[in-house]
Amino acid sequence: SYYDTVTEIRSEMHHDIIGLEPGEERHEVIGRDGADLVGRVMLPPDPEIVMNKCDIWVFNVDARRNGSVNHVTLSPDGSFRCSNLPVAKHEIQILVSVAGEQFPTARYTQKIVITPERFVGKSSTDPIDLGEIQVGPIE
Repeated sequence: SYYDTVTEIRSEMHHDIIGLEPGEERHEVIGRDGADLVGRVMLPPDPEIVMNKCDIWVFNVDARRNGSVNHVTLSPDGSFRCSNLPVAKHEIQILVSVAGEQFPTARYTQKIVITPERFVGKSSTDPIDLGEIQVGPIE
């Protein structure tokens, strides 16, 4: 019947093949799309900070070759939300920019790494919370 055909197509769409070498481990969360990531960057008292040029770059380390990068900007209070990150190891690069002569220039930074274990039990309604994040000068 038509309904059986649709069920088979849906099953095919959700089928992933995972190949592992002997002794290799891989942690997978099945049946979820990922989790949101939230935090608040504690901005230094610098009057030259350009809020619309304060960036959070989130790199999926496991899929970097495929261009898996998320970019979000900070809210005026320093908070941010990156939605629906897949379960993977991610490197987070925070860049806080100040006014430059022609273009804003990054002056403060912080790098954070999150591992797949941080995703356990997390979702969009219960996000991974990085809390308050301190940034330091770029050296």
